[in-house]
Amino acid sequence: MPNTETHQQTADLALPSVIKGVLRAKIFTVALALVALGASYWPASKLGSEFMPTLNEGTLFYMPTTLPGISVTKAAELLQTQNKIIKSFPEVDSVFGKAGRANSATDPAPTEMIETIVNLKPKEQWREGVTVDSLIAEMDRSLQFPGVSNAWTMPIKARIDMLSTGIRTPVGVKVFGPDLREIERLGREIEKALRTLPETSSAFSERVIGGYYLEITPDRQRLARYGLMVQDVQDTIAMALGAESITTAWRAANAMP
Repeated sequence: MPNTETHQQTADLALPSVIKGVLRAKIFTVALALVALGASYWPASKLGSEFMPTLNEGTLFYMPTTLPGISVTKAAELLQTQNKIIKSFPEVDSVFGKAGRANSATDPAPTEMIETIVNLKPKEQWREGVTVDSLIAEMDRSLQFPGVSNAWTMPIKARIDMLSTGIRTPVGVKVFGPDLREIERLGREIEKALRTLPETSSAFSERVIGGYYLEITPDRQRLARYGLMVQDVQDTIAMALGAESITTAWRAANAMP
């Protein structure tokens, strides 16, 4: 505490002298400020769009995306294959991935969207000369599947990017318009153009239309012949395809459908 007071007193005594000196040499002071401003131009121009360097979280976030319409069985098979390849790297401690959405209303991810958490070992256990960037590049080369677009980031950074921009990757292009078909056409053209750039590791345009659907049209005349209603058919189809809760069983204070 006494040192703080001494420093404050010294600053209070020196401040008037500094102000008087600056006022006497106005031109020199302004010229010195302009020189300092000009000298900072070159390093400032090299900073890019982000001043903060990439934060190494010690964990990688692998988000591959495939085309819509992939089955649950194929998505699970693809997920298991990717996990095995990632786990084969000696720098990886554990791998956990999911395909589609979790049991949460805030995570409306489709089945074709896979999210994999890759926990890395301490840096002392890595191979000599391996860095985070070189490890990501090596994994990306090993995870090339037809129809799958890879994206690499880190968990915290990915959530911040998605919350702030709605895009899963650090760099993205948004296309707005009233016509969904035109938006998809432009998105595919942008995807093709970006893939030709040497700086692009992967590019994927989300499909806003299309998909696989099963249409079931009831034959009302045959239903009437058996005394059935359309609602009876719809209930049967709903039970066969998606199941339905018949009743609720209570065990103590827990409700189980």
